[in-house]
Amino acid sequence: MNTADSYGRIWDNCLMLLEQSGNNNGASRLLKNTRLLRFSPEDKTFIIRTPDPASAEWLADRAAPQLTRYLCGLTNDWDVQVAFVPEEPEALLNPPGKATPELKPSGIPGETLRLVWVHKSAREIVLQPERVLSLPRYLLRWLPYASPAAILLWIALYQIHYLKTGGKRGTERERSIDTGYEEMARWSGLSLITVKRLFKDHQKIDWFLERGPNRYVTRPDGSVRPQLNIRMRAPGLTPGDSADLSRWLVEHDFIQDPEACLKLALSLHPREILVYPLRLPAAGDQAVNGPAPDVAEVLAGLLGKALNPPLLILAESLATHLGLSGGGDRFLTVSWYFMQKNVALLGDSLAVFILFCRSLIYHHAASGVTRNDFWLSGGAESIAALAGVKRDRVMDWFKPGQAGGGQ
Repeated sequence: MNTADSYGRIWDNCLMLLEQSGNNNGASRLLKNTRLLRFSPEDKTFIIRTPDPASAEWLADRAAPQLTRYLCGLTNDWDVQVAFVPEEPEALLNPPGKATPELKPSGIPGETLRLVWVHKSAREIVLQPERVLSLPRYLLRWLPYASPAAILLWIALYQIHYLKTGGKRGTERERSIDTGYEEMARWSGLSLITVKRLFKDHQKIDWFLERGPNRYVTRPDGSVRPQLNIRMRAPGLTPGDSADLSRWLVEHDFIQDPEACLKLALSLHPREILVYPLRLPAAGDQAVNGPAPDVAEVLAGLLGKALNPPLLILAESLATHLGLSGGGDRFLTVSWYFMQKNVALLGDSLAVFILFCRSLIYHHAASGVTRNDFWLSGGAESIAALAGVKRDRVMDWFKPGQAGGGQ
């Protein structure tokens, strides 16, 4: 962990997550009387001052495991711990064998000021660059088939799940999340009315989301509040990609020799199998109706039977190769500021189109290579089809003469 991070802000965010979880066994009431004493970089421990030994013992026993999960996620460090110490724990602050550091007087009786960098500029104060969300780049290939608002809702639910599981992305295809409309609106940048409308007109989100029965949680103040139980799926193949992959497999003798065909696919660039930079809906594509298939399901459908273990391994490798799974550069980071400010300012269509453009550019730190432009065949018409808006609105996004002349 970088010593320039604001540990106080991390701890405040941790307490916020605990409060929002609604499952803290009353720990929030005790934590209101605590404060972050310091962060110990030697053992990666957040040391929390409590008013009395009883509170320290209770929080260490009942709250520490949940708080540790949140801190690990917020710091992206799985070795982080939390320790509770009662008022004036001199032995804990300066354990035997460690010399007490010689502190210079601060001019305030009984108090030593310890300053750390929080932000280096006014720009950082506003933008908060340390607060980011992440999303799989492949998700943005769904833009021609799903509404921009649905894409933003997926991003919000992915982040909510990430935080509520202690910062673990996980590799499972389906994730269960307990949340509410207000929380989804806050993380997506969408209005509360738009989020509720998406759930009412659920055909727009059925490809990645299934709503279960409501669950009821007890808030710290004793009130009982319903929460939506949502089963969220990873983005499967778009209808266009599913059709193109099936066509490519059939043309390369997948039925006769599936193993050799899949190994050939893994040796090729994804652009030789799927259409890039985008695949617009075409006649013959299946309608978006229910869960989207993954690569293994497409392969099994062509063979007419379940895949054996060797083919399952190759199917998972192909899914990673095509960008449906995996990590690293297959993920795109989006700033919290963009989601909170720009989405409302730009509108969901333009905001998600900007994310789509960002998914196609890159900067390779090792080689210094930067690609910040790309060709988009069809010009404004393609952008309109991609973002789900009229061509005239697309033209309003660009200055005169910069629409690309059809490219």
